[in-house]
Amino acid sequence: MRHPCTGHSLETIIAGIIRDDLIATIGPLAHKSKRTLERTLERKLERKLERKLERKLERKLERKLERKLERKHMSLPQTDYFDANLPGASQTVRIASLCDAKVFVCRWVIRERDPALKALLRDMEKAKNFTMTESVIQQLTRTLASRGLLVTTSR
Repeated sequence: MRHPCTGHSLETIIAGIIRDDLIATIGPLAHKSKRTLERTLERKLERKLERKLERKLERKLERKLERKLERKHMSLPQTDYFDANLPGASQTVRIASLCDAKVFVCRWVIRERDPALKALLRDMEKAKNFTMTESVIQQLTRTLASRGLLVTTSR
């Protein structure tokens, strides 16, 4: 039996439909041999597994780095915090750790571009132990007090 418009046989039409379905589900390589399809599927699976392993490794490295940074995060004693005003900001900022101080001074440097503040920021980035941390925090409080930005509250 032939199709009235195209003149193709019923077998040819069915084979075309099956081929189109294969292309839709397997991809454009549906007309290739079974071995080629298996290799293609294996490669796709390998790439998918590689990406999954890469993501897993990235997450593991991120967690390791976060733990390492947490250990480096030097906090001041709980009673040894202070509040400061950032020039041009409406709210006061509480500085309770070296990290807080670095962020504060970095924003301050961006606003004022003072060489003395840039030097203070460099010193903060070099602080590796408690003594150096104490020194740069004291230097920051002196600088804030001299510019009238240190908030004095009775505790």
